[in-house]
Amino acid sequence: MALERNSKGTSVAAATLLWPWTTSLAAGVIGGAGFALMNLSINIFAVGLGSLAAGAFWFALVGGAVAAARKSGDRRALRQVGRNPWGFAMVPALIGGGGVALFNLLMLNIAGAIFGGLGAAAMIFVVVGVVAAVAGGGKR
Repeated sequence: MALERNSKGTSVAAATLLWPWTTSLAAGVIGGAGFALMNLSINIFAVGLGSLAAGAFWFALVGGAVAAARKSGDRRALRQVGRNPWGFAMVPALIGGGGVALFNLLMLNIAGAIFGGLGAAAMIFVVVGVVAAVAGGGKR
């Protein structure tokens, strides 16, 4: 992916260049397994989908925050995070909110899925945005 000036996909390219895949996958697995272990008394279908939703949430939150706080990597991507931290935070928020909404749609009704996804996206957006604004971008 190329990082070009004034491109609408620049934040997406910066996120994919800086994304810590191993760390975020581990966080997603641990978050999903933790949800499953805490909710063993309800039916297996709800536990499975809830675990996937929790895994998607933690994958996006930890991956976005670690990518935003990273000091090494592609210098153009780091500069983009420092220049536009809230635009960068939209990428993990959309990933996490979309994952939570998708799995909640299979478990709940459409309204529960929409509001669950929006709530998760808002939390991820705020946390990753603050991390990117405070610690992101390396040298500015």
